Amino acid sequence: MRYYSLDSLKLIAALIIATGHFVFWTGQEGSFPASFYLACDFFFILSGFTLTASMYKQDALSFEEYCHNLLISRITRLWLPYVLVAISYVVVYMCFARVKLSLNTILMVFLCGQAWGFSFGESIIDNSTIGIAWYLSVELYLSLICFPILFKFRKHKWEVCIFLSVLAFACLNCLVNRSSEFMGITYSRLSVMGLSIPGGVVRGVLGYALGIILYYIRIALENWKEFKTYTSIWTVLEYCSLVMIILTYGIGNYDRNSEFVFPILAVLLIGVFSMESGICSRLLAKNFMRKISPLYFGIYLIHPVTIKMVYMCSGGYLKYIGLTVIGALLFRITFEKMGLALKKRICSQSE
Repeated sequence: MRYYSLDSLKLIAALIIATGHFVFWTGQEGSFPASFYLACDFFFILSGFTLTASMYKQDALSFEEYCHNLLISRITRLWLPYVLVAISYVVVYMCFARVKLSLNTILMVFLCGQAWGFSFGESIIDNSTIGIAWYLSVELYLSLICFPILFKFRKHKWEVCIFLSVLAFACLNCLVNRSSEFMGITYSRLSVMGLSIPGGVVRGVLGYALGIILYYIRIALENWKEFKTYTSIWTVLEYCSLVMIILTYGIGNYDRNSEFVFPILAVLLIGVFSMESGICSRLLAKNFMRKISPLYFGIYLIHPVTIKMVYMCSGGYLKYIGLTVIGALLFRITFEKMGLALKKRICSQSE
């Protein structure tokens, strides 16, 4: 099952991140809530949810077949498009800045190793596609580590839920008590059971755990056939989940301690909208939104480049958004389609 309303929420989240970076990187702090980076935690939870759904569609496969499909999917969907954009950015950067890149930076770009601390602090990372790709780095490696394990234990849903609940609580407790940057911690390391772990990885583990748990809860509720028929109730729940997030994080001087509650509110939002039984979710699942929602990935990767272009030309926000959408469309029909075509070719040869 494809969750079209959730695809539309991805697009909205990507636009929020793109807007936040534009405002803060161009020195306009205060004109947009600093909470925009919480959209990354939304992405982690949603990925845990959708990857679990995808895993159960492949339930009949052997462990080796599933791991093969997962690896190909992650490489062609995340790594390949990112590397093509990153290499293009590096080439342009080297031509204009006339600098030599360290071996660490080259390895970081090629291996998508931002989340693990490679070359943090170098000028090529700051405010660039390479820098913001820490999220993709966490996504890539966590999914390749976590989901083969989950596939092994897929018949033990509630035991897995209990374990993941404990894990999610431990991650959230670690962030609450040890993060000096609230939920905004990314590269700074946290001490967890004697291990020094980047904060972005802890956020990713928390999001994945909550997303997987949410999928199991949703499937249990879906078995109650009448549960999705109450359109008015689902509409109210959709409206309330949106309003709670907007009122809590949509103001400039929000209480940053409330960031630790965001993953729970994001779980509520994703769970309610995944039912696609209310008016809001049905609007987001319309054909027009289905056509434009795939641009979210391109917007996420391309927007740092367009910020630099617009800033150099003294352009405004509307020009920036226009260029970003155009760039995302070009990305979609070139790099992203290239990855999808490669995945299809590899899968057809392996059958």
